[in-house]
Amino acid sequence: MREEEVSPYEEIVAHLEKIDAMNRNMVPSDIDGYGYLEGVLQKRWPYEPELARCARDLLPYQRPKLSVQVQVGESFAEKLEEVIQRRSNRIKQVNPKLIEATPVEPSAFRRRI
Repeated sequence: MREEEVSPYEEIVAHLEKIDAMNRNMVPSDIDGYGYLEGVLQKRWPYEPELARCARDLLPYQRPKLSVQVQVGESFAEKLEEVIQRRSNRIKQVNPKLIEATPVEPSAFRRRI
């Protein structure tokens, strides 16, 4: 009994299907860490511990959390002026005590042997 012969077209189609199956499991090169982890969760590609750890560590740099700070009341310039005023008052309040120097006799520095 002779085996069925496969036409070249069928071989090409089978080969392309294998390539497509392999490419479905490959991670695209243009995604960031968040996209990789999202793809792993959606089972678009297999979980690789090294890549997942690297993606997790890169998340704060690639997609930082945004925060907003609001000042109600005094502006930054007013607060800065207030701090400068406090510093200048502190410097004015310090009155250094003068110490008068008295000469010491050279014999006081000699050692006895």
